[in-house]
Amino acid sequence: MFSIPDSETSETSEASRRPAARAAATAGAAWSAAGRRPRALAAGAFHSLLLLDDGSLCAWGDNSMGQLGRARASRSDACAVAADIVQISSGEMHSVALTRDGKV
Repeated sequence: MFSIPDSETSETSEASRRPAARAAATAGAAWSAAGRRPRALAAGAFHSLLLLDDGSLCAWGDNSMGQLGRARASRSDACAVAADIVQISSGEMHSVALTRDGKV
């Protein structure tokens, strides 16, 4: 899976817009999901979530409202945000994940 950044909203850093840096970032993302298959994908206005078949969650894009599941409000990429996830959903500026034991 590939994510195409929106250069007008700076969904990625300046460095990632350069071909070599973009290729390295893509290789890193592919490595972190190696051996796992996508189960579900959800997208908000400026962020995306990917649920993998092992129950791990990847989230990337804008985190200004904490929609990536991290306290720090910054734009960044992250895999393995959470574990034991069975279902995901997102809206314009929020994300929701349901764990195997029924927690939201």
